[in-house]
Amino acid sequence: MSFFGGATQPAAQPDVEVSDPPTDSISALAFCPTADYLAVASWDNNVRIYEISQTGQSQGKAMYSHEGPVLDVCWSKDGTKIFSGGADKAARMFDVSTGQSTQVGAHDAPIKCVRWIDMNGGVLVTGSWDKTLKVTLEQVLRFQKDATVLTFKGNFS
Repeated sequence: MSFFGGATQPAAQPDVEVSDPPTDSISALAFCPTADYLAVASWDNNVRIYEISQTGQSQGKAMYSHEGPVLDVCWSKDGTKIFSGGADKAARMFDVSTGQSTQVGAHDAPIKCVRWIDMNGGVLVTGSWDKTLKVTLEQVLRFQKDATVLTFKGNFS
């Protein structure tokens, strides 16, 4: 492939749409690190999980809800949990094996970003429009709702 040369490009494959797509705008996508699953966060208040085949076809596998638009989504490294945050100011954890969603954090304004960091057994970091970052250890997530361990507030520029 050449960007500036005269090499021809192979014919583009037609786009494939997911089955049962969100009913409003998509705000974030995250592929599972261990399987062919895609988590989709949407302004329709839902996170949808699709299985994506080698041909690009999709099948809906699960869905869970927030009480407002979902702004971000990520997976745990082992692919067993999905984390999301949204305009409802809540961080949620979805257990893929049980199909259960639980609130694991909260902010004073919408949660714009969620990240799972694989260290010390796992750490969930949420960032919000309230100008805070909250850090929660995985061991704490298993036992308590909204069990933030560290909060950082202020301007980080």
